Amino acid sequence: MKNTARRLAAAATTATLALGLSTGLAGAANAAITTPDSAASVSAAERGATYEFRFNLLVPNAPVTFDVDGTVVGTGTTNSNGDVSFFYAPSNAEPGYHKLYARTLYGIWSSSGFGTTL
Repeated sequence: MKNTARRLAAAATTATLALGLSTGLAGAANAAITTPDSAASVSAAERGATYEFRFNLLVPNAPVTFDVDGTVVGTGTTNSNGDVSFFYAPSNAEPGYHKLYARTLYGIWSSSGFGTTL
């Protein structure tokens, strides 16, 4: 899985989301996060920034639910290649490690972990 690094929102450039990937389909589904290249987590000043999470869930035109630590934060639909993007600002996230899940109604899921700091 390839992780890309590029900032989408204007903010300080000294912090990033720490990224961890896992999948519900034995490596077939994948996820990537778009962030800056440096540092390990988002500081309080950076939490207003918006980050793009991209997932390939292998199923075209599938409805997707996004949740962070079990709380639904949005929905989407995969494109004809099974790709879906979700833009998320961790402004209310407590400091620590969090997981963003993308789940289809077909039981296919992928997740991306990120950390926030004070």
